[in-house]
Amino acid sequence: MVENPNLVEFMPTIEELQGVVAGLISVVKDLTANVSQVTQTVGNMAGAAPAAPHHDHNQGLGMPSMQLPSFRRDSVVQDDISEFLERFTQQTWHLLAETRLSLLEQQCVGDWPRSVLSIAKTTEGYAEKVAEEKLNTCVERLRAEFGESKEDKCHRLAAELSAIQQERGESVEQFAFKYKKLLHQLEKLGEKIAKDCPTFVISQFISKVNSRIAQQLVVKAAEFETLDKTVEAACRV
Repeated sequence: MVENPNLVEFMPTIEELQGVVAGLISVVKDLTANVSQVTQTVGNMAGAAPAAPHHDHNQGLGMPSMQLPSFRRDSVVQDDISEFLERFTQQTWHLLAETRLSLLEQQCVGDWPRSVLSIAKTTEGYAEKVAEEKLNTCVERLRAEFGESKEDKCHRLAAELSAIQQERGESVEQFAFKYKKLLHQLEKLGEKIAKDCPTFVISQFISKVNSRIAQQLVVKAAEFETLDKTVEAACRV
């Protein structure tokens, strides 16, 4: 077989093939190093990227998550209403009035503050007011109820208890509720009239219901041991 001299001339030697292979290996190593560097860079960028914002379900309802002051007033805790309202306003002034009103109700803790808010909602025309006016009504009620000194409030409640009378068209139950409420408020301030002077409380109640009922109760006054028993008897007249 005769070899083509041209093919023999261009056939690479073993040394040349080894050089080509070595070059290819070097190129592969460089590419691998570059890929590793890119991967690390992307990883660093991902780690440094800000986390996606957390959307609290309350935010969708206009109820942002924040540490608000609370207000409580009873025989144990005597929070200052002016301080509470000042801090509450500073932290919520930028919110919608509807949200502020809901937060105000949420931060008033205990039966007494919440009963004041309930009374505020029963004032004439409250339901027709816009949210800002409703909020102002509730704030004014809280200030009026808790803004006085203990002594001044005792004097005012005692005066109201002395002046209260069953109104025309008012049921015994309705009047008794108002009468007991005043006694309860005085008790929270340390004036336990109902416990210390039950006879006085009963006689006062009898003197304040309408005259027709009072006449029936006076003759049986000695039989009434508690105010509740007196109220029950008045309801039966």
